[in-house]
Amino acid sequence: NETLLPDVAKTIASFKLPAVWFPYDKMGRSASGFVWNQTRGKFGPFFEGQLFVGDQYQSAVSRVFLETVGGRKQGACFPFRAGLQSGVIRVAWDLEGALLVGESDRGWGSLGGKTTGLERLVWSGATPFEMREVRAQPNGFEVVFTKPVDAASAADVSSYRCESYTYLLHETYGSDEVEKAPCAVTAAVVAADGMSVQLTLENLRAGFVHELHAQVRATDGEELLHDVAYYSLIVRPQP
Repeated sequence: NETLLPDVAKTIASFKLPAVWFPYDKMGRSASGFVWNQTRGKFGPFFEGQLFVGDQYQSAVSRVFLETVGGRKQGACFPFRAGLQSGVIRVAWDLEGALLVGESDRGWGSLGGKTTGLERLVWSGATPFEMREVRAQPNGFEVVFTKPVDAASAADVSSYRCESYTYLLHETYGSDEVEKAPCAVTAAVVAADGMSVQLTLENLRAGFVHELHAQVRATDGEELLHDVAYYSLIVRPQP
């Protein structure tokens, strides 16, 4: 009771930490249906193989990138689309590669304002400037973008802010973010093609969510559509 979840995992062999945490209220309250993106570019060429996850309370769809580190899955979640008309229950692809979103607030409230809904998310053909992936590194993270970044903003360590936290296991519902601590970004190295940045951070902690904010621009001056990622660092990669 009231034990840090990473400590529980160290003492109970059958207890498994999640691949991805969805921080409460920041990334929703009630994650619901999810689907893998296997549309072969019909939903845009940037998020193939990633997960799209509905949230009933926030009437939203989020996005998840997963990788394998130390033999297990872990990764990051990102905001994707909010402002749908009712709570998201199910998501599914249609034959044209659009995301069908089935919605209801029956039994729970939702931010959408309507009791039901059926909406269709379609790729516009334009490339959004987003953090496409966040990958764990021994001393930080590699952030991969959907467009080349402006080197001046992306190489400036003040363009980034990161903190980590974890959760308690106890009998009461939910947990606050506990053991919060900053993770100072000490270096930012932009790849030659401008599509990724290697970040060196202090105070990385296994079993903790690492909340990363980025204030960078694309080479055309566009700002990030969503400037935050939440990486669940369950296993730190070995050097």
